[in-house]
Amino acid sequence: MFPQIACSDDIDIRGVNFKQSRPLVGNNLEMAVAEPAADSIAILRQAANALNHYRPKMRLKVVGFTDDKECKGDGCVQLSLRRAKYVRDWLIKHGVAADQLLGPEGHGMVDPIDDNETEQGRARNRRTELQLIPLSAGKP
Repeated sequence: MFPQIACSDDIDIRGVNFKQSRPLVGNNLEMAVAEPAADSIAILRQAANALNHYRPKMRLKVVGFTDDKECKGDGCVQLSLRRAKYVRDWLIKHGVAADQLLGPEGHGMVDPIDDNETEQGRARNRRTELQLIPLSAGKP
């Protein structure tokens, strides 16, 4: 079982949120995720296990997001892209097939999942999603 992973249209890797304005170039994923980092890494391991279990039945797009206060304009797109890239690279390094993951994409501050008026809400918006890509005749 994978209790931290919700699957509907997307795989929500709940609990894997990023420190404000992280990752910086040169950081590793463990340095960039919100504390406690070990909890985030455990959730990513569960996601990797789930993806490996359901392969090749599942293709996902890796998409990153920011809150609306940690960056401006294109900087938000670049930061969110970096988040998605770090998560994608981490998943591949931990056994997920590269052809199972599309992207990475950075969507900046669009589509917040929580209120950006509170620190807790902003923290939840600093995230990466694994978005399910429908398979058509066995291909994405």
